[in-house]
Amino acid sequence: MIGQNSKDLICKLLIEKNGVRAIERIMEIHRDIVSEVIEDLARHARAVTDYLDLYQCNFIRTHSALTIKTPKGIRNIEMTPCMAEGISKHPWTWKEFLMVNISHET
Repeated sequence: MIGQNSKDLICKLLIEKNGVRAIERIMEIHRDIVSEVIEDLARHARAVTDYLDLYQCNFIRTHSALTIKTPKGIRNIEMTPCMAEGISKHPWTWKEFLMVNISHET
């Protein structure tokens, strides 16, 4: 861990070698880059969240409108939209989703 004396020495050497303006320019570039990275992360996080919500609605969560009523004493058949369309035979779990092997063969 760097102590306060070491930090002061580093700052002093930077100022003596490069000057205050050069350091301010470096810090400005650094702030701009960090700002751009944070904006990119936020934009991609929204896209990933939308994708995961769509996946959950279609593969994991059963919908009451798709429930098949059965005679009394027998459990109703709850379905996801993908089960109703014949894409899946059961509600998926998050583990299944994360472990699925997708083939791009046509």
